[in-house]
Amino acid sequence: MKPVIIIAIAFVFLFVPQIALAETEYVIYVEELPEWADYASNVVFESTQAWEKNNPDLKFYQTEVSTDANFRVQWVKEFGFEHIGYAYGNKFLEVGLGDSRCGNKWQPFSSNYINAIMEHEIGHILGLKHNLVDKNHIMYPIMLDWEYGLVENDFRLTTNYAEFIPFCTKKQAAVTIQVNFDEPKYGFDVYVVPSIDSLDLWQKGKPFEYMAGTDCSAKDVLKFTGICNDVAPNSGLLIITGNKLSNPLTTFDVKYQMESKDVGMTIPVIFPGEVQPKPEIKPIPEPTPEPIPEPIPEPEIIVEPDAEPKPEPVIVSNEIGFAQIDSGEIKLSFGSTEELKIFGKIFFAGKDGRIALTFTLPDGTTNGKLVFPKNDGSFETTISLDDNSPDGEYEIMVTSKQSLIGFLHFTLSHEHIFEQILAPISEPESIQEEEIILEFDDLPDRTTHIEDFPSSEKSPQYYVERYNNELEYQEWFDSQFPNKSIQQVVGFAETTVQGFPDDSRAPQYYINRYNNESSYKEWLDSQFPNKSIYQVLGFPDPIPIPDWIKNNAEWWSQGAITEDDFLTAIEYLVKHGIIQV
Repeated sequence: MKPVIIIAIAFVFLFVPQIALAETEYVIYVEELPEWADYASNVVFESTQAWEKNNPDLKFYQTEVSTDANFRVQWVKEFGFEHIGYAYGNKFLEVGLGDSRCGNKWQPFSSNYINAIMEHEIGHILGLKHNLVDKNHIMYPIMLDWEYGLVENDFRLTTNYAEFIPFCTKKQAAVTIQVNFDEPKYGFDVYVVPSIDSLDLWQKGKPFEYMAGTDCSAKDVLKFTGICNDVAPNSGLLIITGNKLSNPLTTFDVKYQMESKDVGMTIPVIFPGEVQPKPEIKPIPEPTPEPIPEPIPEPEIIVEPDAEPKPEPVIVSNEIGFAQIDSGEIKLSFGSTEELKIFGKIFFAGKDGRIALTFTLPDGTTNGKLVFPKNDGSFETTISLDDNSPDGEYEIMVTSKQSLIGFLHFTLSHEHIFEQILAPISEPESIQEEEIILEFDDLPDRTTHIEDFPSSEKSPQYYVERYNNELEYQEWFDSQFPNKSIQQVVGFAETTVQGFPDDSRAPQYYINRYNNESSYKEWLDSQFPNKSIYQVLGFPDPIPIPDWIKNNAEWWSQGAITEDDFLTAIEYLVKHGIIQV
């Protein structure tokens, strides 16, 4: 075990004695950062140091052995829904490194933002829940577009034309700007403006506001660089060409990087450290008091136990809009299904007014969906709950335009009626077998007569989208599998773990994680003790290549055996279906 000492991009480890850790000591295993993400190299050190600074009794150590760790840090290039970090119980912590919400192109988060994400998720590891009151508290749900790192944009303009490039940030920050273009003779104008409304005003020939100063604006220049300070949220860069250009189109290369002066998030004190003992003060002896008659005992007061906490409200609202659900408590009988309705309204309906719902299930898994409102801002959707939905409390984070509307909560419990589950003893075995066959009738079968279909490299969602959107593909599939749906052939079988496997992931993603991550393998084996990773995903187990064939291949390459001996091994592989020719 080694304490986390990170300088620049190097991890420097100091050995820690192998002793039982206190409740305030945590050992971390950190996955290696991708080569392109060196901007996050100091995140683990800085975020753990921030928690230790405010909590003197809290200590973090780092290990190179995943099985020795209390929890594991993993890096995610981009999450699929509107969240940027995730803590699975107190075992796994995932941190987003960027997203595609700024100009519909993947952009990296700034190191400040990733630090805030990491600090927030560490809070969950320590057992803290969201703080919905104080927006400066580290446990307040951090919204998207808070601050990006180096953002790059390329576009082309003609004469007397303008382009608005938004600064994707929710914080007031200093922005380092660099604008180049391939025009050798005629210049352009550039302004840091408060919003995209400035582009509309310019198009109408009206004056618009912009930030003054040579680092925030310039006219008729061939190149622009500057550091514009105190840039407000929703601001952006307005670039305007003149009425002359050497060529009909000119290409602009715009780069900017944000750096807020203060992260501005408060880390709470939950482990204050040991209180130093006060110096012993000998009391002044008091005179012996006169005996006092014993009091008459008062009647015994029975204190009723505190009432159980009321469930969270099933409606949330703020200045953005409101959202609600049908019920805060749902009970399901065995074999039944219930659709929970989520509905509400946002107050700024439009093309960008989508509502993002991020579900956190009782088992710690997450998933989500996007809902688009009607013209009046109202929206409605449902989620399906059945026997595979885990019991416990569900949390639904509702956001719109990267701003939080609130959290909805409900609890789910199953009423298991054993008479419905167990067949009568006197019932014949043949009927029981028939029920079991029917139970598995609709499960996917990924073993088809078409080679490499479905492919382990492509997600079920890929095939479903092609089937739904391409008529020729649909006709081909129906001709090959006339009695099966697309989901039966390419989809994953349902499991007892809600949201796993995810149809948007390729099977190879899970196979790679299972084969390369020991902690992930341990988790999956604990959930499916009698199945291999291939069986869970709906694939047959691969047939292992015998050692004697591996040896034959090596010996043949070295000239130690004849070609006929090597062909015998190939024939064996073909005969047993290990390879196809």
